[in-house]
Amino acid sequence: YTQYLIWETGALHEFMTLQPGQNQIILEIDKEATESVFNKLKEQSSGNIFLEPNRVTFERYIIDSTESILLLQLVTQSPKMKTKGVVSARLEKILVDIFSDEDRFFTFHGQEMINIFENAFSMYWINTKTLFRYAGRRKVVERLKNFINTRTQIELSTLLENIE
Repeated sequence: YTQYLIWETGALHEFMTLQPGQNQIILEIDKEATESVFNKLKEQSSGNIFLEPNRVTFERYIIDSTESILLLQLVTQSPKMKTKGVVSARLEKILVDIFSDEDRFFTFHGQEMINIFENAFSMYWINTKTLFRYAGRRKVVERLKNFINTRTQIELSTLLENIE
């Protein structure tokens, strides 16, 4: 009875040079339901489940775990798709989330962030309208444009012609 979205950081591994030894399952849920879903998952599982973890929690508990479940609040208007009844994140959302949330996704920053973006743009069609609309929801549009233009080999000017 609640909105949700799920994705795994393992989806980024195909774009990376250095392969991390861990995977986080990200379950995003409506704000009102996060606490009760967290409690239900803790009852049913002996795995590593974290509710809205911060950077300290990541560094202490999550980074050394091979698999963890992270419960986060769902950002409204997140780009999503439904496959076989499961609502998951579109690649545009994942790219914006790892870019904007440095505390949770710091392992993907630096050169790996450049690799991820360049490889994602070269391997898949990225809807730049969707990407920047969601970046606006996360308040990182200008920072993201600057990153793509100055740090990557992505030709953003030709991609943006159709949306501006």
